[in-house]
Amino acid sequence: MKVFLQVSVKILTGLLISYSAFSQDVFSLIKEKAKKYNIDPLLFYYLIEQESSFRNCLTSPKGARGLGQLMPATARRYGLKVNSEIDERCIPEKNLDASARYLRDLLIMFQGNIPLALAGYNAGENAVIKYGNIPPYRETRNYVKKIIQKYAKQYKINTTSKNIQTENKEKQQQIKKQTISLVFQ
Repeated sequence: MKVFLQVSVKILTGLLISYSAFSQDVFSLIKEKAKKYNIDPLLFYYLIEQESSFRNCLTSPKGARGLGQLMPATARRYGLKVNSEIDERCIPEKNLDASARYLRDLLIMFQGNIPLALAGYNAGENAVIKYGNIPPYRETRNYVKKIIQKYAKQYKINTTSKNIQTENKEKQQQIKKQTISLVFQ
């Protein structure tokens, strides 16, 4: 019994260490890609957390895959190879690059409206355009609400510190207005 427990602890410790190293790489990539595409790293972080819980090659029942849960057509639109031989959606750097570009493009498309951009990421931009708002899909509404709540809470915490930045105050107000007008309708 002691031998089994020692082996189990070593295996678990090894898994935790490798997961921790992987996590640091993913978090660094999230920050790097957010900076590259001029999107808020916190917003991107919460999106990736909601999409995959940082599981690299997670595949959804609908076929979305990778950290940013990209559908095959979206991945191809952003230059990733998705075919029977190779699926670049499971390469963290490529997936996060495409995911950040997609989020940036949605933010531009919806004129900086974060809830609409998140809804577009989850349900597709055409669904947001069709409804002119967050689509009436329970999954999408919950998705947007969860991310916005975490994101707004983080900025609220930041703005109570002694080093308040005007940009954070403005973002907090923008998020609050968008949340009230869209998520909770």
